[in-house]
Amino acid sequence: MSYYTNRHVKNGTKWNKDIIISEGLKIYQKYGKLSQKDFIKKCKENNLFCEYTLIGHFKNWKLFKKESGIKFIEKKYWTKEEIKNIFKKIYESNPNILRNEVYKEFKKYNITRKIIHNRFGPLDNLAKECNFKFKKDIKYKNPKLYEHEYIKNKLQEIENKEGYLAVSLIKEYTKNCEMCHKDKLLSKYGSWKNMCDKCEIKNFIYDRNVIKYKTKQKYNEALNLCRKKFKNKYYTKEDVNYLLKELNIDFYDLYYYYGRSIDYLIDLIGGFLKSKNKNGVMRIGRNETTILDFIEREKGIKLKRQYPVGLYSIDGYDEENNIAYEVDEIYHKRIKIKDFIREDNIKKRLKCKFIRLKESEYIDKIKQVMQHNLKNQCGETCST
Repeated sequence: MSYYTNRHVKNGTKWNKDIIISEGLKIYQKYGKLSQKDFIKKCKENNLFCEYTLIGHFKNWKLFKKESGIKFIEKKYWTKEEIKNIFKKIYESNPNILRNEVYKEFKKYNITRKIIHNRFGPLDNLAKECNFKFKKDIKYKNPKLYEHEYIKNKLQEIENKEGYLAVSLIKEYTKNCEMCHKDKLLSKYGSWKNMCDKCEIKNFIYDRNVIKYKTKQKYNEALNLCRKKFKNKYYTKEDVNYLLKELNIDFYDLYYYYGRSIDYLIDLIGGFLKSKNKNGVMRIGRNETTILDFIEREKGIKLKRQYPVGLYSIDGYDEENNIAYEVDEIYHKRIKIKDFIREDNIKKRLKCKFIRLKESEYIDKIKQVMQHNLKNQCGETCST
């Protein structure tokens, strides 16, 4: 017994001829006569074999029919005379019928366009053999549709409404009989460029570029929203995602669209990006505040804490002297290359001095100063 595995069925099941015939007869008894396609659809719905397994065991459908005794609905071969008779019936019911309506009537008899074209070629050949002529569509006989001023005003209306003009938009308006056919526009003006020049249309787009134009419009709208909301303000990536929720755009979507780098995107928006932890708290070291307070007292300056510079933020920044102060904790030994790149980018932006403060050295200094102050205080109290 040869077995044939099936990718449409659960793992572990194996099929042979007897099982396929028994399961096929159950479907035949349940649903009756079916076409070959419908028969396989019902098999898949019931998690049974597919067409590949059936042909793998029986080689073709004829052998399966002989061995199983199942009868299928066969496709009818439509002759020319039968199609002509149906066409005459359709014509008698509606003598003013149009081409598209004829195809819809043929579908009721399960006759597709392909069958008609295989027998007769175009539909006009079938109409000639039946001594019938299609009438031109009365909808497009309005002379206003072909006047230059009417076309100019209509195209400008479409451009103002949609923001652009494309051939696909012209087709939509021809369906409602508000515009003449695109082929007649081309025959009148010669080309789309001449039409745009004569009708004073500035933003004409070919159909292949419509998707690019829409995406560009969408991302420009998102960028303008961010500029209005976050210009000269502090914000996070989560704030951007919340603002652009309706447009289905994230912070990283903007970054990938505009390319280059995140710094470039932050410059486009014009605000200051905050760097946060997973818990949503600003990244500040344990001894950072004490060290920066000590420097403020020692040098008599004021430092702006967590000063944003593009994607980065400086621990302390002295605006008057244009000096950046960065506190290096122990873990900075492992990320020397990152710190070097970060320092270089900040220097290029601010053109400032960059001073690194080692945490261990300054903690020892602060302790010594504290001890010295305590001794002085104790000496003063004892003398009194």
